[in-house]
Order: sequence, then structure tokens, then C-alpha cells
Amino acid sequence: MLEPTACLLKDKVAIVTGGGGGIGKGISLAFAAYGAKVVVAERDPGRANETVAEIQRLGGQAIASVVDVQERDQVEAMAEATFSHFGQVDILVNNVGDFLELRKVFLDTTEEEWEALYRINLKHVFLCVKAIAPRMIERGAGGSIINLSSVEAFRAFPGGVVYSAFKGGVTQFTKSLALELAQFRIRV
Repeated sequence: MLEPTACLLKDKVAIVTGGGGGIGKGISLAFAAYGAKVVVAERDPGRANETVAEIQRLGGQAIASVVDVQERDQVEAMAEATFSHFGQVDILVNNVGDFLELRKVFLDTTEEEWEALYRINLKHVFLCVKAIAPRMIERGAGGSIINLSSVEAFRAFPGGVVYSAFKGGVTQFTKSLALELAQFRIRV
């Protein structure tokens, strides 16, 4: 049986991007432990299926969604599959992010590197929110959108200027979106 036995999230559906490993896997397991049905959104099918199997083995409900959240069509397909399977989404966790081992001074970075960091750290947040929030609003039951950022959004990070800029973007996007969606009882 999953622990804790509290059912704070009973009858809730949560999508966790990058939910197959690391922090995302921990979030997926914790949400399942509190009773949520979890969509493990992960581009690595092995990790996604392993996490789903672990949740199910412990008595929880989960499905895998093999998706690259940097690609709009894949994000939309993930959203459609989730709504078809569970009929709702109550929680969206935008966990994906990476500094892509890009540690160099800004003046030595390229536009291609900026684009790669943008896609993995900020664009996917936009895509996932755009695919899920309208249906949360339409359903009228509120919800939660959780965007993971980094301490690098708040401090100087020499050698990681572009990464920290996008993490700062996630943080500010979150604050502003919270004000826009509060009227629909969606916490961001």
C-alpha cells in the first residue's frame, strides 16, 4: 500500500512532466501516495513505464505518456490522451528543465544554445499550460499548476547566464499567470 494513507488528492488527476526520474519521479510517487491518478509524462519510455509500474505495484493509479514536452503536437496529444483516459486534469506539474551542461560565459554562447535552453526550460512550460489550463477553466473545478524553477532564477550564475535567464522567466511567468488564473480558482 502506498504511504502516507491520507487521501488528500483522491479523485484528482495530476500530470507530472519528467515524471519518470529524479525529482519528477518523487513527485509522481508522492502524488500517488496521496491518492492522485498520475500521468507520468516522460520522453524516456523505460523510465515512464517503470514509474507507472511502481505506482501500480504500490496500489496507485497511473499511466505513462511518452512525450517530448518541447514539441507542441506531442504536448497536445498528451493532453488529449489524458482527458480521454481520465476525463480531467486537476494538477499540472511542469518539472522538466536542464542546463544541458552548458557552462560558458555568455559571450561565448551561440543562438542555437540559447534556443536549446529556451525549449527545455521555458517553452515547455508555455506549451503545457496552454494545452491544459483552458480545459481546467472550462471544467470549473479549479486546479493547480506547479512550475519548478531553480535557485539560479534568484542569484548570479556566471557560466550559466542563459539558463538562469530562462529560470527567471519561469518564476516571473508563474507569478503573473497566478494573477490571471486566480479568478478561475486555479493556483499557480
